[in-house]
Amino acid sequence: MAHYAWPLYIISVDMSESNYKTLGLDETSSFEEVQVARTRLLAECEDDVKRKEAIEAAYDAILMERLRMRQEGKIKVPDRIRRRSIRIAS
Repeated sequence: MAHYAWPLYIISVDMSESNYKTLGLDETSSFEEVQVARTRLLAECEDDVKRKEAIEAAYDAILMERLRMRQEGKIKVPDRIRRRSIRIAS
């Protein structure tokens, strides 16, 4: 069995665009819009297992891309998320 090394940077650009298209969105969509699109599309295709898998895969890929961008400092994280206060019951 042969193994091929694909240029990852090319795959990630093409996959990123197609992930947003799968959800009917573009790359400027907010996280809330991504969540709403995922929920709506999953409800619309209750019986189509392959379509559900494609939607979930696109959603997961978008989440991972945004996490990476957040870790690289390319996405600003609201202070309410970054500095969550923890209360300890006494």
